[in-house]
Amino acid sequence: MAPESSHRLLTVTEPQMLENGCQTDPLRRRSLLLYAAWAVFFLALFAFTSAVAWNWQEQIHERAVHRQDLAAEESLHRMSDLLGIMLQIHARNLLPFVVAGKQYWPAQLPRYERVHPYTEHLACTRFQETLPFPLTGCLSGHGMPGMSCQIGTPKTLADGDLHIPMQVQDSTTGRSCSATLRFSGLSTRQSEQFFLYAGHTALASWQNGAWGAAVAEPKHWLQRSHPVQGTPLEMRVFWQNTLNATARQTLLRMRSGTAILLVLELIFALASLLWLYRYDMDLRFRWAQEQMRALMLRNVSKTRLLRSLVELSVHVTQAHGAYIAEPDATRRFLRITAICGIREEIHNALRQLPLNLDEGVSPWGQLFPTLAFHRKERTDRYRPHVSGAWSKVCAEYPALRGLREVIVWPILYSVNHDPAGVFSLEIRRWQRWLFGQQLIAHWDLILNDLRRHLQSQHEQAEKERLQHFDTLTGLPTRRHFLTLAEEVLQSAQPCWLGILDLDHFNELNTIYGDQDTDHCLAEIATQIQSALPSEAIIGRVGGDEFALLLCQEKNTPALASPKIARAIGSAGKKVLCTNLSGSLGWAHFPNDDNSIGKLFHHANEALAQAKRNGRDDWQLYAGPVRERAQRRLHVNHHFANALQDGEIHFFLQGKGDLQTRRITGVELLARWITPDGRRIGPGRFMPYVEENQHLIRLLGRHALAEAARLRAKTASLGLENWSLSVNIGARHFLAPEFIDDLKEICPDGRGLILELTETAQVLGSRPARPIMESCHELGYQLSMDDFGTGYSSLLSIARLPFDEIKLDQGFVRQFRSDIASFSIAGAARLLSHLSHIRLIAEGIASPAELRLWQQLGGRYVQGYLLAPALPENAFFTWHGTLMPQLLHPEPVVPLQDLNWLWELMQSHQPSKRRRNR
Repeated sequence: MAPESSHRLLTVTEPQMLENGCQTDPLRRRSLLLYAAWAVFFLALFAFTSAVAWNWQEQIHERAVHRQDLAAEESLHRMSDLLGIMLQIHARNLLPFVVAGKQYWPAQLPRYERVHPYTEHLACTRFQETLPFPLTGCLSGHGMPGMSCQIGTPKTLADGDLHIPMQVQDSTTGRSCSATLRFSGLSTRQSEQFFLYAGHTALASWQNGAWGAAVAEPKHWLQRSHPVQGTPLEMRVFWQNTLNATARQTLLRMRSGTAILLVLELIFALASLLWLYRYDMDLRFRWAQEQMRALMLRNVSKTRLLRSLVELSVHVTQAHGAYIAEPDATRRFLRITAICGIREEIHNALRQLPLNLDEGVSPWGQLFPTLAFHRKERTDRYRPHVSGAWSKVCAEYPALRGLREVIVWPILYSVNHDPAGVFSLEIRRWQRWLFGQQLIAHWDLILNDLRRHLQSQHEQAEKERLQHFDTLTGLPTRRHFLTLAEEVLQSAQPCWLGILDLDHFNELNTIYGDQDTDHCLAEIATQIQSALPSEAIIGRVGGDEFALLLCQEKNTPALASPKIARAIGSAGKKVLCTNLSGSLGWAHFPNDDNSIGKLFHHANEALAQAKRNGRDDWQLYAGPVRERAQRRLHVNHHFANALQDGEIHFFLQGKGDLQTRRITGVELLARWITPDGRRIGPGRFMPYVEENQHLIRLLGRHALAEAARLRAKTASLGLENWSLSVNIGARHFLAPEFIDDLKEICPDGRGLILELTETAQVLGSRPARPIMESCHELGYQLSMDDFGTGYSSLLSIARLPFDEIKLDQGFVRQFRSDIASFSIAGAARLLSHLSHIRLIAEGIASPAELRLWQQLGGRYVQGYLLAPALPENAFFTWHGTLMPQLLHPEPVVPLQDLNWLWELMQSHQPSKRRRNR
């Protein structure tokens, strides 16, 4: 009765009651944990999103600042390096004028100024001012000792260039040349400022693309310095730590994306909170159902059950209020017998609710409980017949306005009786909107369970009265019989337990009707009681099945069984005027077993054997019956494991063609070989495997897989034309999954023949033909195994699409001496000839049988005369030597001369006829 998700629900063993009579909520802690986990998860998610976004913004900011720093330093290096290089170059350019002397100056000086427009005031005289700064490295590599270079103090003029005087002098000759270098700098960003320093003194500043006098250094700007090559001068750069427009736009987009992501996460959090609330409430509903079912299983009192229902409604599912109202003795009013509300005022409001069952009193007297009671159906304000009633009631009782939704269920024993009461549930409107039909369905289930429980309580009282004795025969029921039998067995005296089943009683029930057959059963019980000693215990354990316990040495099955048979026959003639018989199975205590359950099982095994013997018989659980039962038990317990462990092998037996004188195929025959080498013949396990649908399917799938493997092997040996026959049990063949097994294991059935065993089930089954046609579509051929055993009909065979018929080996041995078998063989030959169905004789074991089969026109044979079933390696080793030595051609007798052939065979058997006489 538990719902599918009950393994996830909290369970309590006993409801806990508060002083006000309402049940506490044992799920509150779990709910708090769920909501706390939700809050922690989403707070962590928000924090993680914010932290990641902040980290990314910081990284972008740092990268932008770093790029500005690199750009400023690069500009600084280029500015200072360019200044140093220009000083060096132009100092070297003045060297030729110093060396050549005055005869060289007049012609070259104008030309030099035209070539180098960034120099001015070129002259081969000394500067009047002192040149305080040496210029080193300008004459390195020229090999002119005594030469020196100097530069003067840089000056800034209105043109925006930096004017730097420079001079080259030869100390040995006293000659010197001077010039002024005009340095305008490079294109830099407007946010950068450069200063030229000599020591701690600022000489000039560069800003807005021009040099000017030194100004105050910018406050709080970043700065870097770099020496001017070959001079004691130093260049400094200053820039602000501000982001450019691209970086600001990137940060703005990132902040916008972060805000959108946080909004989406908030929406997801709200949606998940709604889902979590629905999930929590669903678990609460299911838990309430489980608690009610647990109380029902403990069979608590009705008062306790109804009280628990209203308590669970309010404190577990968070309803506004709930009550149970039952009709009073006059059945004019509904009396509230159980009530629970979320607040005390709800209690008072519900208690004041008028519940008059008289529909003609006033509109509010026809409130939901009254309507539900009379109509025997769930009632709420959405029902057409309730329209307007709720608003009138709320106007009469203002305290009820808070009860947004009212749903009332009748508590029914059955639809044919008045309700035992009504259950009213008051919930908030948003709960009805949030859960809708799901909420209604939960309480429908609870009320349905309650109805069935109350009905079962009523029926249980009647069952308790009938559980010991059968109302028809007055005999102990099965349960009471087992109790009495166990008490007798505890005395440890030898006893016989018998199971009696009437033969063909269902057919008699159909012919004579229930009334006459029930009268006959009562008469049989009376007759058997009269026939057996008074101390015998007799019980009716089924429809037409009785159990007997005989506990005296003189009451043996051999003595009791005929008495019981006479009693059954006498009752049948007396009541139904017909012969009636029964089958009996007996088990002995303690020889067969010590428990009553096992004795019942053993007696049923003996009963089954009695039915197999033709009914109207009795059998002991001994000898073949015991052996058969033990074999069935062994097979059912061990065959599947044996199949999995490779203990089931397939031996091969050849099928020969007398016309072509060669082997045309093989049949796979199952053999059980245990790990210790012991062989279990097929007759000792196959009948029980065929009874079990699971085992016969496992064996069939294994046989199909082996057949597919052997088909590939015969093809590799050059035996492509061979056919491989596989036995398929009827229970497997008729199973819905049989065609799926074929498609899964061996979808290509070419060269494979499916031999259908237990043909009575196949021939008598309607879906057999569609299955056979599906097999043909996959390329399989179909063979009817064991023809002639009494199960098959020539008409059924002719109408079903068989490709092959196999005469049973027992039948083959009989048609040499039995005219009926001989006639059926001739008819089978004619059917084979006309319908083009192969006819194979199984079990050909002697040359005489082979000659007779040839005379009958038989072509295909299988049996020990060719070879017994051989292991795979042995068969493929000797298959080439099986057929030739057996060929003794005999003339075929025409069908019209079969009578002559029969008389000829009988004339050669005089001694046998005399023995028969």
